[in-house]
Amino acid sequence: MRRLRLISSVYVFLFQAVVTGMKVEQSPSALSLQEGASCTLKCNYSSTPDNVQWFRQNPGGGSLTRLFYIASGMMQSGRLNCTLNAKERFSTLHVAASQLEDSATYLCAVEAHCIQIMYKLLKWKRLKKWSSTNRDD
Repeated sequence: MRRLRLISSVYVFLFQAVVTGMKVEQSPSALSLQEGASCTLKCNYSSTPDNVQWFRQNPGGGSLTRLFYIASGMMQSGRLNCTLNAKERFSTLHVAASQLEDSATYLCAVEAHCIQIMYKLLKWKRLKKWSSTNRDD
């Protein structure tokens, strides 16, 4: 029986990570399993997300293929199953009956509260503008 290798990596939208300080951990970081076996990759994050996306990158690099864009619950596509538990702050990607062509790097991307971030930035700008126009110079 042939063995396949799955690598999981974390991909965070940089703007969100910088603004929110979100921490994302994906496990396992590398996985080798027998063809036909099933596996589950898990993505944990420190803030409640708006959505999670799972991507796949074939061996040797190249472009990313989006597998799932999920805002809640569960989605399935063929042998792949994705869940998002926003309350517990994790998402899983399950690969059933793995095949050699499943060998790839899998990435999770977390997007958190864009609207809240924009609101905070706008509020801060308004406050800054108000304080600069009301100075007693």
